[in-house]
Amino acid sequence: MPKERFISYPGCSRDGDPCLTVAWAGLDHLQQAKALAAHYGELQQTGAGQPKLLLVLAGLNELLPWLRQWQNQLDPEFGLKMGDYYEEYVREEAKRFGKSLSDLKQLAMTP
Repeated sequence: MPKERFISYPGCSRDGDPCLTVAWAGLDHLQQAKALAAHYGELQQTGAGQPKLLLVLAGLNELLPWLRQWQNQLDPEFGLKMGDYYEEYVREEAKRFGKSLSDLKQLAMTP
């Protein structure tokens, strides 16, 4: 039995890919956010539908409190506070679908 731990993102896999989307649980919140944002971009490019994109945004939204608490210092690579950056990113992307951060939170709680 492997001792590795993973975070799963049900419903967020690429179209036609039956595999569960996972991330290593050893990633910090910023690394998770970067991975989810990259996955979101890939899904957009491949024409994924709104329900799948909203699930990925809901995953990013769940990271926002931790990003603001632990990774909101100025990032030397990007010159931005990454917690603030991802909050704005998620808010703007959700708005494209007529959704708010509260809507995403509710979506994440739906079984």
